[in-house]
Amino acid sequence: MAYINFERPNAPKNLFEIDFDTDRIITVLNAYCNLKITAEDTLIVFDEIQAAPKGIKSHSYFINQL
Repeated sequence: MAYINFERPNAPKNLFEIDFDTDRIITVLNAYCNLKITAEDTLIVFDEIQAAPKGIKSHSYFINQL
């Protein structure tokens, strides 16, 4: 499981500002969570997503791409 709480001080809050490219986002999350995220067996939890600008909008991109 990759757990990201966007209210933490070191959370990548600007993650969705550039674009919604899932490959780029997963690369950043791999580094942030220090694990290898795969579509087949990794649950990604975006806790307090409202703290990340454009974060809520990103969900539909993940659903359609992964």
